Amino acid sequence: MTPSNNVVALMSYPIINPTSIDILYDKIEQKYRFNQFWDITNDRGEFTFPNVQHPIWNTQLNGYIRNLNANNLNYQKPAFQRKKFRHYTTHVLLYRNISGNVKMLFRLANVKNQNSPR
Repeated sequence: MTPSNNVVALMSYPIINPTSIDILYDKIEQKYRFNQFWDITNDRGEFTFPNVQHPIWNTQLNGYIRNLNANNLNYQKPAFQRKKFRHYTTHVLLYRNISGNVKMLFRLANVKNQNSPR
């Protein structure tokens, strides 16, 4: 949860761990909100030669169960190599390890589109 009225705790996030990144989130009116995304793709073939690329997903034989490829993740990526999220069709996948009888709904809204008449 986002700490309220504690600037020092706010500035310490995101916390980069060896296999994960801890981010802040808010729960307002029974909705979870988070706004910290991080590019951890290991190599897109831009900064190394020869271009070494790994698939992002390891897809199982049934075709719909996908897991992230650990060889393609770099949690210690330098800041100048991180990509910005600038596309209008952004996909975010949230998974729960144990959900029980709880239903999880997700809605992503990108409302910053401006149509220019020119």
